[in-house]
Amino acid sequence: MSSDTHGDFIAEVFAILETIKWCAHHNRNKLTIFCDNEQVINQKNEFYRIAQKKLKESMSPYKSVKFKFKKVTAHKGNKLNQQAHELANEARKSIE
Repeated sequence: MSSDTHGDFIAEVFAILETIKWCAHHNRNKLTIFCDNEQVINQKNEFYRIAQKKLKESMSPYKSVKFKFKKVTAHKGNKLNQQAHELANEARKSIE
């Protein structure tokens, strides 16, 4: 995985984790995530199996949020998908 691809993956995973937290705080226990990143989608069963103990402990209160992925096609004129990529790029640049 190239560092740029790795950065995109990490940014998308953190965005999903933050979304899960938001849902839990707002009593939204079901979530559909529209995603074009196959690597992220393939990690679904791993989101709550986090290796770092501190991060795992911080995510345990949010296990009530059940989520599923819906695959969308990248770069095919989907306005919301494009907006999500732009936001992810901004976030990634802000932490580099």
